[in-house]
Amino acid sequence: MNQAIEKLRSLRRKAAEINATIVDDLKPFYLPDHHRFRRLPNSDDEGNVTNTCSCLMALANSEKLNEFFGRVLGLKKQTEIDQKITTIFEIAVQSEWMSSGLDDNNAFTALIVLRTGGILSAHITTKPILNLAHPSYDNNKAKTGVSRTLNQVATDFLNDFPNTLRVDKYPANPGLAYWFVDALDQVKDDVAEDRWEEIARWSSETFARQLSLVSAHHDAMKDPVAMALAAGLAMRLHRIITEGAFTKRDQIIDRLPTKIEIEQALLVSLSFQEPSGIWPKYFPLFNYKKEGVGSNYLFSFEVLEGVIHEFKDSKIIEDGKMLKALERALDWCQSNRLTYKLNNKTYEGWNSGGQITTLREGQPEAWATAVVHMFLSELRHALSALIRTHVLAKYDATLPSDEAMRSWKSWEELLDSPLEISEKPSSAKAELEKHIMNPVRESGSLIDQRRRSALLFGPPGTAKTSLVRAIAKEIEWPLVELNPSHFLKRSLENIYSQADEVFKDLNDLSAAIVFFDEMDALAQRRVEGVDVTRQFLTTSMLPKLSELHDSERVLFFMATNHLRSFDEAITRPGRFDILLHIRPPLWRDKVEHIDSVWPGRKRRDLETTWPPDKRTEDAEAVKARLKSWVPTDTGGWRFLKARTNHVVEILNRFTPGELESFLETIGEGPTLKTEIEKMSKRDFISKIESWGSKYIGLHSGSLPKVTSDSSLLAEFELDKGSSRL
Repeated sequence: MNQAIEKLRSLRRKAAEINATIVDDLKPFYLPDHHRFRRLPNSDDEGNVTNTCSCLMALANSEKLNEFFGRVLGLKKQTEIDQKITTIFEIAVQSEWMSSGLDDNNAFTALIVLRTGGILSAHITTKPILNLAHPSYDNNKAKTGVSRTLNQVATDFLNDFPNTLRVDKYPANPGLAYWFVDALDQVKDDVAEDRWEEIARWSSETFARQLSLVSAHHDAMKDPVAMALAAGLAMRLHRIITEGAFTKRDQIIDRLPTKIEIEQALLVSLSFQEPSGIWPKYFPLFNYKKEGVGSNYLFSFEVLEGVIHEFKDSKIIEDGKMLKALERALDWCQSNRLTYKLNNKTYEGWNSGGQITTLREGQPEAWATAVVHMFLSELRHALSALIRTHVLAKYDATLPSDEAMRSWKSWEELLDSPLEISEKPSSAKAELEKHIMNPVRESGSLIDQRRRSALLFGPPGTAKTSLVRAIAKEIEWPLVELNPSHFLKRSLENIYSQADEVFKDLNDLSAAIVFFDEMDALAQRRVEGVDVTRQFLTTSMLPKLSELHDSERVLFFMATNHLRSFDEAITRPGRFDILLHIRPPLWRDKVEHIDSVWPGRKRRDLETTWPPDKRTEDAEAVKARLKSWVPTDTGGWRFLKARTNHVVEILNRFTPGELESFLETIGEGPTLKTEIEKMSKRDFISKIESWGSKYIGLHSGSLPKVTSDSSLLAEFELDKGSSRL
């Protein structure tokens, strides 16, 4: 598994290194006065729509819009950046759509604008994307007075699909169809079912035709590039139809090729990749009508960007043929990067080869450069997701879909733990929900979230593990549970490298929870006499915990029974944002949920003789009896008030497990109610006092000094004031 992870990391590292130049690459193409991007270094000074849209999509996919406009225009506030993006896109919508000399309203430009609108929808601030209007222009670039909203543009494409995808005399192409479906999926949620059915029918027929031509080695008609995007289109339609509320869902899916057929067709298309890393040119989308002789073909990286996006959740990404194809594509990016200087500006990027003159001159194209960066961004994200999956499997993470997580106690079922923070009463669940869970629920990520880690400390049996598991179950994130064995699995001599490997893996996780359990031995105070290996690991873990914290990718928790034995450096802010003293639930909460600690409640042999309604009846009866003996609020109880307060204090120190063990000495299953009814109040209180002095962790009696529990109650009292935010 390590070898597979390292292979994926190597590819991701390569993609990230090339993708890191995106802002510098696109910056010289931007024309601030015109709010556009030019195509070439020596293009006219007004820029054009398709290059502008391509650059915006690339910056958005690479999550570099803020950095770009911050560096180029000095914008700092998100509102300013969003307003600038809105202005640029609105100008693109309102400008003439005459890319490469095509007529206004041509399918090529219109689809690029629609797709850009979908990708930028979160940044457009003035009105819904589909409400923006495009005026029509004649061949002299004069407005004709007729305007269409983007919603109408999309509707017109739908009404005469696939004929509306033609560019000049060239037929509809799977690449244009993919852009159209991608745009519809992102911005238009009212597409009629029969329209989706028609798209699925045409896509299936096109896929089958391309596959048959390629399989037949029909050199004159085959187009493996179109087949690759036809596969991506079919994969996207599978997802849209499967997730949508379609009345004829199964019939529409039956029209589509199966996922196995789609994946095999994709692998076949990869076999036509040149050793250089790109695919040969087959059939163009259209011919250029200006700027020299040439044709517009689907650029290899337009195809790869779509393929990676659609197959990122498929195991095919890890197929040897796919990995080799990706490696070749990255090699092409490195070896074919152009540098061109003009008017004291340096332009760097790539040329698609659509026009031989600009390629010979070594001029990078803005749109081709943007498309390469879109591919690199998609590849980075896909590889990161794959690495995450491998790491979760490597550490046997519990996933939200696993039966194990479904069997854990829910957040609501878990009894709360009282605590004080800055001398103010609160509870563990309240603090965790407010500072960690609610922000995750609201944003779905940890970016800019102030608190991302917590150290949970308190006596054994206080459900620290259950608390972390309940959080994972509630926010539906995978849980990785680590203990000292993960650091010692390759013997003490290799503990250094093992710690490096563990944290390297953890830093490749995202949207996950990491739980360091039973880590007391590896986080000891750095004092003389402590084992050298433990002392080193403590020192080694400090910067690694800080790095994990600062990555803003995972929530992590550490649990300990003995806060006092922890090195003070570990408890400082920057490693753990919250320190919470986890105590046993209060007596009032335990008795209120007496059914959760009822001995024998899980015995299957009692299911017939002790049905659910009888269990509920018994629980209510026992709850009432125990409340009458030891009220949850002793303020108004006069008889034996002092002693009762003392008993409440003892019962407050019982963990749920200890209370269950105590009750088991009285009765189990249906016999518990019977035996409780036989007892007197005095007998019950005496039994509680006896247990509280001998048999619970926080007992009040004395034990021989050789045991580690001798000062547990004293430590518990000291720890009460140690919670902090």
